[in-house]
Amino acid sequence: VGISLTVPSGFGSDNGGTWAGRYYSDSYSLVYVALTPAVAYRISAQWSVGVAVGINYTLSDSEVAINTLVPGRPDGRLEAELDGIGVNASASLLWEPAPRTRFGLVYTSASEADLDGTLRLRNAGPLLEASGIDKLDLEIRNELPQRLLAGAYHELDERWSVTADVMWVDFSDFGTA
Repeated sequence: VGISLTVPSGFGSDNGGTWAGRYYSDSYSLVYVALTPAVAYRISAQWSVGVAVGINYTLSDSEVAINTLVPGRPDGRLEAELDGIGVNASASLLWEPAPRTRFGLVYTSASEADLDGTLRLRNAGPLLEASGIDKLDLEIRNELPQRLLAGAYHELDERWSVTADVMWVDFSDFGTA
């Protein structure tokens, strides 16, 4: 029985407010944090199985500049902050044909989270300011793809070991809607 707290992925960028692509993306970050309780059982001297439930927290922040179309007026800002929780399941199998050699296989299901948050407009220009819209509630569905991981471990001696891993990730289902 165990539990882990990991950051399986996270990335972002801050390009500053003066770069040429600021109307496309000025800054963004996307972070996933996973809390995963797990249980495993040794079936025999050579075989073990395990199951786990991943509780995945997603946090997304982004900013984009808005051209106010007014000469001499600085750019406006569009800011979005979203977060949400998704759940996935994992099943694993471990084969230990010899005391120094192990092979493992882990399947993890897809995880879907509804990200909720707010879209804020600041200094957006006379047309948007006249509309009275300065804050909108957002909901975006975010899907983390299913994946399959296979690994091998071999202990060469008491000081040295080698490992090899290969992973398939179904990126056709990755994204937001």
